[in-house]
Amino acid sequence: MTYPPNPDYFPANMFKSHGRNHMCCIFLKCREKKDALPSQGDVQAARDFIAWLIPKLTWHSDQLRQNEDYRRNNNDKHTLRCLFISHQGYEWLGIKEADIPTDGPRNSDDDQVDFFRWRMNSTLLRRRFEDYKLLQHIENEKYGTKKPAIDFMLLIANDHKEQLDQAVKEIETHPAVTGRTVVKEFFKEHGTKVFSESNSEKPIGPLGFVDDISNASKPEDIWNMVKYKEPFGVNRNYESYGSFFVFRKLEVNRSRFEELTDKLAEVLYEHNDLSIEECRRLAEAMYVGRYKNGTPLVSSQRPFPVPVDTHNNFDYEEDQLGLRCPVHAHIRSVNDRTDGKRTPPILRRGMTYTDNPNSRYASIKGLLFISYQSSIKFNLRPILDKMTKPSSIDALAYRDPINVPNTSKVEFPTKWGGEKKSTHEIGGRDLTKFKGGEIFFAPSRYFLEALQTEPIHISA
Repeated sequence: MTYPPNPDYFPANMFKSHGRNHMCCIFLKCREKKDALPSQGDVQAARDFIAWLIPKLTWHSDQLRQNEDYRRNNNDKHTLRCLFISHQGYEWLGIKEADIPTDGPRNSDDDQVDFFRWRMNSTLLRRRFEDYKLLQHIENEKYGTKKPAIDFMLLIANDHKEQLDQAVKEIETHPAVTGRTVVKEFFKEHGTKVFSESNSEKPIGPLGFVDDISNASKPEDIWNMVKYKEPFGVNRNYESYGSFFVFRKLEVNRSRFEELTDKLAEVLYEHNDLSIEECRRLAEAMYVGRYKNGTPLVSSQRPFPVPVDTHNNFDYEEDQLGLRCPVHAHIRSVNDRTDGKRTPPILRRGMTYTDNPNSRYASIKGLLFISYQSSIKFNLRPILDKMTKPSSIDALAYRDPINVPNTSKVEFPTKWGGEKKSTHEIGGRDLTKFKGGEIFFAPSRYFLEALQTEPIHISA
């Protein structure tokens, strides 16, 4: 079987990352006031705007052609555009409840909350995403629940900043935006790939570690990870698929990370025949689970000279006590690779953001976390839950010392593979701050093209 089954109608950026150096996420709000309902005219104007967007959007088959053009002709000027719709956005498009995707209970014993219906910063979901405690100031900013909801998000990417800016300007200058006939307010988040000086092939994350090396690569695995059958198509006797999409802006405090790893490095230096610099690299790997070049810590006391991709087929079967790779290391906490499951149940497609267009490591401020999944409730939430359990708490997980004082302590081995361990306080270190985000759905082209002929339904 070919995956996805309908490549002309399935969104891009899932089976293959868009790969561009620059990205802009545009968040569009259609309401003047928080709880405003659309009129018939509002709905039609929004549908007309979507109709204008459809031929500009990138679908899976388009992405395949663009990738082939790049391989054959080195053409790196293609712009990728993807559209995402929130639950409130579906309502603004006049879609009745039965046709809106749901991420609710699968049986009577499950949590009854529909994760797609509620905004990410709502009280209900804040209680269920316990790893990130929402900062108070977000309530008064663009993502806060006191403001009108985000209805749509556009992800636009290009290798060249100038061409990306042109594509973004095309949206900003559309009459639906400038005339406020559809979009009453919008804001943007910019992502930029940053590369290390030693490796210009792989981008690095906010802490300087090579990124994007542990995602699934088999088409069937990706399909099972992201597919969600749209109720809109089911109710019209055909099958169409999309995927739930999560956006989270995370600010990363590198100086805190360096402070923590320096303290661990001092302990390692006392117990190992290693230089202080080697101990510092080992300490970093104990917090993250990999060395900066991608070498899995469970596989080696020192980073392999061969980069990353060839060393991703590993598990923790022979290190169940965490003597090589601590159970609190980030990548082990979020994905312990047990029972033969070596791929996480979400597909990550995030990018770093910077405070400087020169895109140097020193300018990185944090991560625009992006994930696709068939369910937020059953795919993403278990990862976040696991990160906060005492037995597997993520040493990098955010704990807000103002809202939830946390004095968690974790144990790290004093040498790689040794049984002796040292205890370190990690709570309240502000390693990462949740700056806001939202939950969306990546719809099929089937759904978008059917909008114009669909009867308008206004929820009371």
